[in-house]
Amino acid sequence: MNAANESLRLELDEEIKAELFDAFSDLYYEIEDTLIELKQSDSQDALNSLFRHIHTIKGNAAIVQLLPIVDYTHHMEEVMACLRARKFHMSQALSDIIHAGIDRLRDLHLRELYGHTFDQLHEKELRQFFCTLAHAESRQVDALCQDMLAAISAGLDSNTPDASSDPNAPLATPAAAGEKPSRPTDTHKQSFDLAFFKELATKIDHQCQCWQGRNEVIHDWTLKVNAQRQHQVNPTQLSAAAYMHDLGMNFIPKAMLENIAALSDDESQLIKQHPEVGYNFLIRMPGWDEAATIVLEHHEQVDGLGYPFGHCGSSLHDGAKILAIVEAFFSIVNCRAAPAHRKTIVRAVSEINSRVGTEFDEYWVSAFNDMLRLELRSGKL
Repeated sequence: MNAANESLRLELDEEIKAELFDAFSDLYYEIEDTLIELKQSDSQDALNSLFRHIHTIKGNAAIVQLLPIVDYTHHMEEVMACLRARKFHMSQALSDIIHAGIDRLRDLHLRELYGHTFDQLHEKELRQFFCTLAHAESRQVDALCQDMLAAISAGLDSNTPDASSDPNAPLATPAAAGEKPSRPTDTHKQSFDLAFFKELATKIDHQCQCWQGRNEVIHDWTLKVNAQRQHQVNPTQLSAAAYMHDLGMNFIPKAMLENIAALSDDESQLIKQHPEVGYNFLIRMPGWDEAATIVLEHHEQVDGLGYPFGHCGSSLHDGAKILAIVEAFFSIVNCRAAPAHRKTIVRAVSEINSRVGTEFDEYWVSAFNDMLRLELRSGKL
């Protein structure tokens, strides 16, 4: 961002920033609803609405001279105009790229209004892509969209098996819970503890309707990401952390977890305390100090803007970096309060990769991308 944009952002008071972002958020969800409607029916009214929504976002940004947003939405608006004029028609690939485009538009608002930083927004690439698409022939549209989706989503695109599947479907079917194990000898204490942790994790899954099977999937993927880098984190400790990372959520009111509105300051603070609950539980059990650290840090960010302590970068445990990525990905795809607004795998990968260097560690995001490709190719998703 140049000095002029930085100066303008500082001049906007908090009330104006909040109003602009709230207005954008309303339009964001209206665009999502419109895109869902267009999957069912090629309605002219829906196409007109899509154009108007993008045009309104552009106009709102222009009023306060948020020029990067104005420029970006101008090129999106040209594509919407082509759709409205029936120059080409909505396809799955085009719908996916518009979804990805508005995801990045949300990030641009966070950057321009609040100074959030993103290392891989693909802003220039998407802006140029929308410009190219607006002047493309109808027969070129799908191929252009597929290429762009692959570029912004770590090589995944809508042709990858299940990459654009029903967003309401669960990512994976968890293994059935086994019977409680009998008390083992001391030499098998870790195995007994892990079975106990798994049992607790299954109970945590009942806290929220969209969490069914969540911990088993997160546990499985966390270990698979670690395996992509030759098990750099102790697998047993990572396994325990994956099962126990959200133990503190057991003490959060269910109504709060399922609330689709913004959390109050008190509610946010309560949520931010949950890693300490799992940490305090594990640190009191002999042999699980490393797992406790992973649990404590799994909501920290590499830029230091996470919680509970704002630790950053190389000070964070690699296991926490892995767990942060996997949990965020699952939440993006499976845990949206409104099922229609849950995101496809391609969009979720793009969102994770856009936060490399800020929320997530680049090395472990690369490992996650590698793992996800293998899962898709093997038909496990």
